[in-house]
Amino acid sequence: MQRISILLLFIGIGASHAQIKSQVFIDGQVHEAKDFEDSLMVSNYIQQYQIKSVGQGYFFAGLDSVSGTIQEDLQIYLHKGERSKLTLSNYKGRRVTRYLNGRLSRYTNHGYPFATLVLDSLQRDKDDFTAELKVSTGPEILYDSSYFFNPIKTNHSYVYQLLDIVPGDQFSERAYAQIARKVERSVFFRLQRPTDLAFKDEKAKVVLDIKEEASNSFQGVLGLQQNSNQNSTVVGSINLDIQNLFRS
Repeated sequence: MQRISILLLFIGIGASHAQIKSQVFIDGQVHEAKDFEDSLMVSNYIQQYQIKSVGQGYFFAGLDSVSGTIQEDLQIYLHKGERSKLTLSNYKGRRVTRYLNGRLSRYTNHGYPFATLVLDSLQRDKDDFTAELKVSTGPEILYDSSYFFNPIKTNHSYVYQLLDIVPGDQFSERAYAQIARKVERSVFFRLQRPTDLAFKDEKAKVVLDIKEEASNSFQGVLGLQQNSNQNSTVVGSINLDIQNLFRS
């Protein structure tokens, strides 16, 4: 199997969120039309196709090419080929698919979202073939500063810590997938549209459309009270709900 790098598909910053419409071909035949939320989902689709095929004995299945643009339709060309009698020397048993998923997830959550499977050390003994299945990590991807559709007053460092997308840290597919849930749990922000993602120069830029919520309020009552000495005392009560007062 050739070592094929999955393309880093760049999503234009400032573009409105729209799904990526794609046409998938397998061995030259139309397989399905599919919409993806972002380029990371395209990469995941290709990874899962390869893992599933390997689990079925199609060890040479993988990506041929990707053409088109994300603004228009993508054409994803995959190959499957014939089922092989190849023996994997480092993966055995029915749990191959689960194991490979776990192996790849360790890379995709630690800076290598474009990791792929490759066959290495192919050997022939008469009519038998053996090989090792390895992971081609692809480039290491780090978080870049995020792009905000609407300016916010809250310190950006706090947002990065809250969403676990700190610039300079390794990209994590799991952390990116949890952004919407983390925003929903916060009393400070509301996500106005789904997140987008851009890859460029081995950096991942998260595109956020966040609205800050008015979360500070108070209510109370104030009055004067005279005591037996004819002195006046200010009395009352106040109920404060102060959160993130200094946007920090």
